[in-house]
Amino acid sequence: MLRKFTRWVFGANAVYQGVVGILALLAPVFTIALYGGGPAEQASPYLAALFRMIGSLLIFVACISAVVAKDPDASPLLVAFMGFLSALGLATWGLALGAGDVTWSQVSLDVLAQISVLVASVLYYPKAKQRTLDTIELLATGAFREEVLKAAGLAPKALGEGPARELEVKVKAGERVELERESMRMRRSR
Repeated sequence: MLRKFTRWVFGANAVYQGVVGILALLAPVFTIALYGGGPAEQASPYLAALFRMIGSLLIFVACISAVVAKDPDASPLLVAFMGFLSALGLATWGLALGAGDVTWSQVSLDVLAQISVLVASVLYYPKAKQRTLDTIELLATGAFREEVLKAAGLAPKALGEGPARELEVKVKAGERVELERESMRMRRSR
């Protein structure tokens, strides 16, 4: 359930950030107007250049969100990074709102998107981190190798299949007596 929620939130964020990023990159004047900029702001070449730069960064963020949405377990660092980025974005919008630079109607959709990404990141990061650690442990134990070999039909024979190989055992002098006694006991029990 949590995985599905995280995938949905990051997928929606990827779409939202991607659309806004493409608009800001390709149509900065329209995006300035969309965010409540007046004719003076729309005519500013510096503001248009700034919106283009913001657009390229938003497209990058959308790509990261899409990677996380595809498989949140595969990239716990990206989940944490997006949580940090969302917290930073919320703090920035809080400062801008507090200073009176923007109004709630201008940033409400972005703030809600960032809150949802932050919540999903905080809730899912421990699970993604644990799954990554489990995968690393699995790879380190060799069990993964055996599963891959088995899937490829190259698994070694299980005990009891085919003739047993003879092993050469070198026994120390004191242990030889114990081994002979154990062998005699086994023969008598048959």
